[in-house]
Amino acid sequence: MSVRVDYDILNQQGTPALYSDILLFRPASGFTGRLFVSIDTKEIYRDNGLGWDLIADAGAGTTGTLQQVTTNGNTTTKDISLISPAKLFIYALSNGGVLFPAGGSGQVSQDNTNFYWDNTNKRLGIRTNTPGVAFDVHSTDQVIQQLNNTTTQDSLLSFLNQNVGKWRIGNYYNSNSNDFIIYDTDSGVTRAFFTNTGYTIFPTNMIIGSSNRSSAYGMDVYVSANYQSTLRVQGASTFLSQLNGTLGVFSTYVQTPQVQASTSAGLSLNANSGTQVANLGAGGGSNITFYGAVTSNYGSSGINFNSNAATTGSVNAYRVSNSVGVGSFGIENSSGNDLLNGGLPNATILQSVSNTTLQFGTLQTARMTITGSGNVGIGITSPASKFHVNTGTNQNFRIRPGTDVGATNGVALNSRTDDDSSLQQLTLRASDVVMLPSGGVGIGTNSPSSILTVLKTITTNFGAKGNGAISLGTAGSSGEANLINFGYDAGTWQPAYMGYLCTNGAGSSNGDLVFATRDSTSDAQPTIRIRINSIGNLLIGTSTDNGVGKLQVQGAITSQGSLSTYLFQDQVTSVNWQLYANSSTARFYNSASGIVANISESTGVYTPTSDYNRKKDIELSTIGLEAILGLKPSLFRMKTENDTKKHLGFIAQEVKEYIPQAYVEEKDFIGLSDRPIIAVLVKAIQELNDKLVRNNIN
Repeated sequence: MSVRVDYDILNQQGTPALYSDILLFRPASGFTGRLFVSIDTKEIYRDNGLGWDLIADAGAGTTGTLQQVTTNGNTTTKDISLISPAKLFIYALSNGGVLFPAGGSGQVSQDNTNFYWDNTNKRLGIRTNTPGVAFDVHSTDQVIQQLNNTTTQDSLLSFLNQNVGKWRIGNYYNSNSNDFIIYDTDSGVTRAFFTNTGYTIFPTNMIIGSSNRSSAYGMDVYVSANYQSTLRVQGASTFLSQLNGTLGVFSTYVQTPQVQASTSAGLSLNANSGTQVANLGAGGGSNITFYGAVTSNYGSSGINFNSNAATTGSVNAYRVSNSVGVGSFGIENSSGNDLLNGGLPNATILQSVSNTTLQFGTLQTARMTITGSGNVGIGITSPASKFHVNTGTNQNFRIRPGTDVGATNGVALNSRTDDDSSLQQLTLRASDVVMLPSGGVGIGTNSPSSILTVLKTITTNFGAKGNGAISLGTAGSSGEANLINFGYDAGTWQPAYMGYLCTNGAGSSNGDLVFATRDSTSDAQPTIRIRINSIGNLLIGTSTDNGVGKLQVQGAITSQGSLSTYLFQDQVTSVNWQLYANSSTARFYNSASGIVANISESTGVYTPTSDYNRKKDIELSTIGLEAILGLKPSLFRMKTENDTKKHLGFIAQEVKEYIPQAYVEEKDFIGLSDRPIIAVLVKAIQELNDKLVRNNIN
C-alpha cells in the first residue's frame, strides 16, 4: 500500500511537500525542501531545487524501522518514520489527531477539540473529542448539518444495515414542491409526508404510545396509566388515562377526570369547575350518561345512553330522558320484542318509552306527531285517528309519483275549509281516477255514471300493452290465469269467473278466454262452460277442440224468439244461411232468396218454396214417360256400410242421362233432387192418360 501527501507537511526548512511512493513514481524536482520516501528502496530524498539528494541514514531506530528522518540529525528525536510493512508515522501528532489544512496557507495541522478520530471505538467526533456514536456532531449553531442538492433532484440521507438500504429521509423534489419524506427502502413504501403546504400524511398506519408493531387502524393511540401518556389539544384541553382505565377529557384547571364509582372504565368529560358533565363507562351496564342539566332554548333535560343490559338478550339502546318522559333509539335483538312489543329481529327502533308524544319537525315547527296511543298526524299535533292529515285551509293532500311535481299528477284529496274529516273527493293523477263522495269511481273520467265507469277510446293497435281500458296480467306460464270472480264470496269458491288461461308459456305465450259457472249451491269450484281458444275456435260444453269447426257444441242448441240464428255462410257467394222457428214450422232462409223451405213442427214434412210470384221463364216440360222408362231403380248399400239393409233408390249418374235437372253436383258432392223426378212422373202419367183416351180405354 502507498501513501501520498501533497503540500500537507512542512519540513525544517519551511518548504511544504512530503511524498511517499515507489522510486519509479518520484516526481520531478524543482521545489526546494520537499521530501520523497521511496517505499521500495527504503530511501528518503530531498529536493534541492535542481535534483533529488539522498539523505544520510539516521540509524535503524526501533525494531522494524526502515528509515527515520529527524529534525536535529540525531537518532533520538524522530519526526517521520517509515515502518514495515509500508507504514508512515508522523510523530508530532497526538493520539486521535486528524490532519487537515488550517486556514488558507495550506499548512497541515490538527485540532482534536473540533475534529477527532477515536480509533479504538471507530468513532468520528466534530467539535468533540469524546464521540459517543460512530458520527457525533456537537454544535451551538441553529443548523448543525446541511445537505444541499444543487440540482432538481431529491436530497436524501440514507441509512443502511449490513450494507443493505433500510431508510431514507430528506427533501423530496416534485415540480418545485419540496416535501420532507420518510421512505422505507426495505419495503419500497413512503411512510410519511410532511408537505410544504402544512399537511402531514401517513399513507399506512401510525401507532402512538406502544411498541406494538402492527395495527388494523390508520392511527392507533395507546394511553398508559397514571397520566403518563397525554395528548394536548388547543393548549387547555387534554386527553389522559386514569389508573383504572378511565379516559378523561378536561380543562387544565382540573387534572383528574370525574367518574362514577360504579364505572370501571370509560370516558369522563369535565367542566372547568371540575363538575362532571358526562361519563362514558364500560361498567355499570355500559352507560353513557350526561350529568346535570343541558340547557337550551327548549328547557333542561338529562341524556342517558343505556345498553339496557339488565334485560335478557337485549342489544344497545340509547335513552334520552327528563323528569317527564323517556325516549330511546336502538337496535332490536335477534329475537325481537325486546325494545318494542311486536319488534322485528334486528330492527332499528326510535320510540317514546313512556306514554308521551313522538314528534318530527323542521324550522322549529312540528310537522309530524305520533301520540302515545299510536295516532299519526301530519300538520296536526293532536291526530284524532290512526292517520290524520291537516293540509290547512283550502289545501289539497297530494302524493306525486317520482320526481314529477306537476299539479296534474299523483294522488289528490280535496279538503274542506274546516277540520272535518269526511271524504270529499279523491283524485289520482287529475281525471285518470276519481272517487266521488257518492261512491262512484271513474277511470278516465271525473264524472262516473255508475259504481265503476271506465272510459278509454282507441282506434289503432288493439291489444297493445298499455292501450286497453283495463289490463290484467301477468300469466306467462302454462296453467297460469288472470281471472275476474263473480258472486257469493263467503266460501272457498265463488260461483263464477271469467278470464284468460295461459296454455302455452313459450315465447310471448298464448292461451284461451274462458267462462266458468257452477250448477249447485254447494261451495264447489266452477266448471269452464265456454272457451275461445288461441286459434279462434268457440267451444261450448267442452274444452277439447276436435279440430273440425269454428263452433263446437257438446249438447243441444236452442234458439228462441223471432231473431234469426246464422248457421253458415257460402264462402263463394257470401250468402248467409239461417234456420229459425216461426209458429208451427222451422224455416230455412238465405240472404239471396229469402225463405226457401219449411219443416212442419207436427208432421216433419219438408216443404220447399214453390211460389209463382218468385218464379220466371216458366214453360211446360216434355220430359216424361220415356225418361221414366229409362230409369233403373236399384237396391244398394253405401260403401261405409257393412251387412245393413239395402237402400232403394237411384244412381245419380244414371238419372242424369234421362232427367239432368235431378242431378246435383257441387265441388265434392253428387246427389239427386227428388222434385224433378216427381215432375217427370207426373208428366209420364199424363202421357199414359192421353194414350188411354186416344184408344178409348176407360
